[in-house]
Amino acid sequence: MLEYLLWGISFVTLWLTLVWLNFLYADPAPKKRFDIFPKITFGIPAHNEEATILKTVKSILEADYPSDKKEIIVVDDGSTDKTADVVRQFAVDHPEVELITKKNGGKASALNVAFEHATGDYFSVMDADSRISKESIKISLSNFTDDEVGAVISRVRVDEPKNFLERIQRFE
Repeated sequence: MLEYLLWGISFVTLWLTLVWLNFLYADPAPKKRFDIFPKITFGIPAHNEEATILKTVKSILEADYPSDKKEIIVVDDGSTDKTADVVRQFAVDHPEVELITKKNGGKASALNVAFEHATGDYFSVMDADSRISKESIKISLSNFTDDEVGAVISRVRVDEPKNFLERIQRFE
């Protein structure tokens, strides 16, 4: 009995070692680069996010991607704070930022409104309390050069976690 247990543990350990070695040292499939950068629309549903919304929008604007190919649609989903005012003032100097206000209907409803107004070739969803890294747009879009890719998800970084799920995301 002990012999079988040791064989099982050895097999699992060897398998995990091979998987990790493959993950660490295997060459990833080469990704094509865009010759012409496609336009991307960022839909940001916001409800009472006046403290964090500008960090989110600025992270998109500061990303290493042509500014004329970025469209940012912030949908104020019935906020009771000054989220809409903060975005409206910021959008005066940033024509790629558009603010849409609506009655509170939830995140999905706000994203549907953003999607209806989107003019980009690609649509990205961002939470109003998250940020992107400078190279993330190019990295994410490069996955779409493969015809079998239909969606891409990236790592989520929550600035100020408010609940258990957001704390787990931040820890992750």
